[in-house]
Amino acid sequence: MEIVVVGGSAAGATAVRSLRAKGFDGAITLVGDEAEAPYSRVPLSKQVLAGTAVAESTRLPALEDQAVLRTGTAAIRLDQDRQVVVLADGTEAHYDGLVIATGARPRRLGVAGEHGLRTIEDSLRLHAQLTPDTRVVIVGAGVLGMEIASSCLALGIRPTLVDKQPPLRRVFGDWISARLTQAAADAGARILAPVRRLRIDVSRERIRAVIADGCRIRADVLISAIGDVPATEWLAGSGLPASDNGLEVDNRGRVTDRITAAGDVTLSPVGGALRRLPHWTHAIEQAQVAAAALVAGDAAAPYEPLPYYWTEQFGRKTTLCAHTAPIGPPDDHNAEILTWSAGQAVVGALNHKAPVGRLRRLHASLNSEGPHR
Repeated sequence: MEIVVVGGSAAGATAVRSLRAKGFDGAITLVGDEAEAPYSRVPLSKQVLAGTAVAESTRLPALEDQAVLRTGTAAIRLDQDRQVVVLADGTEAHYDGLVIATGARPRRLGVAGEHGLRTIEDSLRLHAQLTPDTRVVIVGAGVLGMEIASSCLALGIRPTLVDKQPPLRRVFGDWISARLTQAAADAGARILAPVRRLRIDVSRERIRAVIADGCRIRADVLISAIGDVPATEWLAGSGLPASDNGLEVDNRGRVTDRITAAGDVTLSPVGGALRRLPHWTHAIEQAQVAAAALVAGDAAAPYEPLPYYWTEQFGRKTTLCAHTAPIGPPDDHNAEILTWSAGQAVVGALNHKAPVGRLRRLHASLNSEGPHR
């Protein structure tokens, strides 16, 4: 039996290791479009961009003794009838079982000269351009945009962030986002948000400025951090339930009896609805379940996502356990671990290294309380 894992991501690497841990002793091939062996993307917008860590530090444990690595070539088509993945180099990878972990690609503004940040190459290229006199404009003040801004400040650059929405509010809610936004401003970031009208001035394929509500901001480097798009285009015509929103899976990560998926590419069942959960923890845990489902089928334990995500920016670490952003202030804003009950079942920590297990246990207890549950 042969299993192919498509995606050289943390989810893909975890799937390989989990297949072996579950006793699978057949052939495994991991296909990745980047030339790099699997690595963690988490430090790219933080330590690698700021120059406090080298690219090699992002490497995940080697897989060469567990799988054949076919890096540097993308999957471009899936043929279910023949059970093959067609690759960009003209070759094919046959499978008896398939794990799809192709992740997502950055959403683009569509202007010449913009920078995104998703890969090691992106991070290193951008770092090389961030000299102290560089005028940096970041379009998008979500988690990624704010982390990039934090790294710019660490390099002696005062960036400008522009967004049509209030910074971080969609993910962290109004109370936490207000405090993180203030921390960014105190650190020296210039924040223009929310803005109603946004335009990029490009001349001869060179970005000259960003115009936000009539305010003209000169830009030597323009970075787009406006979200991502699940990498499902290669599944067009495959017959799988894939769209621009993601690939639909069940609570074991299954798409079909032979195909599972994990990570940022998936639409997962959460609370009776299908949702994307583009967080590192979810990618790892879903990959473990997806691997188990290929080996054990219905005997594999179903997966219920336990929300947990975090960010480090402007000298603070913020964590949250929640399926939706909290509304209003926490129950006790002086507590080390914050809780939002009253129907929200949210647990968070500001600049406090609370263990993941502790946050999740508290979230579970809130989730089981109250007549609304």
